[in-house]
Amino acid sequence: YKKGALKKNMINQASGDPGTLRKTFPGKIGFGGLEAVRFREPVRPGDRLVVAVERVRVRPKAMILCRFQGLVGESIVVDGVIKGVPLPVDFLTANQITSTP
Repeated sequence: YKKGALKKNMINQASGDPGTLRKTFPGKIGFGGLEAVRFREPVRPGDRLVVAVERVRVRPKAMILCRFQGLVGESIVVDGVIKGVPLPVDFLTANQITSTP
């Protein structure tokens, strides 16, 4: 694994908490950004990465902020704040442009 690929995988797992977000934003949630992310230790192939997410602030129809931690065993290997934004799936689907080759 490349170092960047592991970081991206950890970020993707942190952003994938559908249970918490689905009640706040019933549609789809998009990646809105990261803040104060610290990669503390390497994660190696075969490690089990567990990501815990805590909702910090919700602005309905605008944004959700969550604190997250990634753990391997009992060690915190990554932590930070992740932002989620609601995606206008109905609008995008209704106005989908098809391209011709």
